[in-house]
Amino acid sequence: MPPVTRIRLLSALVASALGLATVHPRAARAQSAAMPPSRTAGPAGLRQLIDGLTTTSRVLVVGMHPDDEPSELLAWLSRGKHIETAYLSITRGEAGQNFTGSEGGSTLGAIRVQEALAARRIDGAHQYFTRAYDFGDARDANDVFKTWNRDSIVGDVI
Repeated sequence: MPPVTRIRLLSALVASALGLATVHPRAARAQSAAMPPSRTAGPAGLRQLIDGLTTTSRVLVVGMHPDDEPSELLAWLSRGKHIETAYLSITRGEAGQNFTGSEGGSTLGAIRVQEALAARRIDGAHQYFTRAYDFGDARDANDVFKTWNRDSIVGDVI
């Protein structure tokens, strides 16, 4: 195939991939002389499309414990939709139940942190924690804020 034909074929493939119509060069010159320049076509339009690609979508999912994360959602957003995704766990799950060992308290919290970090390596999301210690069940918000400094926790979330 002659080089000029290969170039035309390549440009036609690129144009069709971008959703642009391909026009023979002579017809394009005649067409451009008859039509005023458009902001949505040509180099300016292509530049607008490229500029739009630099926008990064971000999602922050917040839960109380490391094992409360919606793993499927995090993986779908991060790996499937290429959205920068993070899970913020308010606590490290120190007061939770340990079904695989006898650890509890801070040791269990350390295990849960490592499990959460391993899960994020798989699903591609980021993992964050606040300074809040998991003290167990609370009856209401007043119980929570007897133990936690509200401003510190809100500051960590922000």
